[in-house]
Amino acid sequence: MRLPVVFGTLLFLANTVAAAPTDKDGLYDIEVLVFENRNTPASDVSAFEGKNAVTLPGLADAVVPTTPATGGYKLAGSAAQLEKDGQYRVLFHQRWSQTVDTKGGVKARRITGGTELDGLVKVYLSRYLHADVQLVLKDTAVTGGVVHRIDEQRRVKSQEVHYYDHPRFGVLLTVNAPEKERGGR
Repeated sequence: MRLPVVFGTLLFLANTVAAAPTDKDGLYDIEVLVFENRNTPASDVSAFEGKNAVTLPGLADAVVPTTPATGGYKLAGSAAQLEKDGQYRVLFHQRWSQTVDTKGGVKARRITGGTELDGLVKVYLSRYLHADVQLVLKDTAVTGGVVHRIDEQRRVKSQEVHYYDHPRFGVLLTVNAPEKERGGR
């Protein structure tokens, strides 16, 4: 008597999981803005230099993001304000569309800016949306060259601006859900 109840419960759960909407079915619009803080004193930076590897694993397998033909930049105002300030310099600003799958099913996007900035941004689904940001900024103005690094993985929410902080540079990232996920807007 108990076996049919367990089997029925498992069958119900399997159908519920199968019927659940998947975020990976549509294209997500991802925008990344990386900027340098030109006036950071060296004393403010030294405590953040624990991970000074110049090369990051996975760079060779990364995809160079291509900007879609439609839609605008949501962070364009932020980029203009940073440039206008004079204390900051935009190193990279681009948007792209991609499907979102499991961490192993999505290729990272290669982020470069001149000879100073290199790294990866990977947006994937693991119950919730996540963004993995691994960026290296080479500071050639300092004798011997110093490498600054942001290496952070966190849960992100669609339609929000997420800020990754380092005294020497920062990242603004937005992930916007597919049109069908936002009610067709």
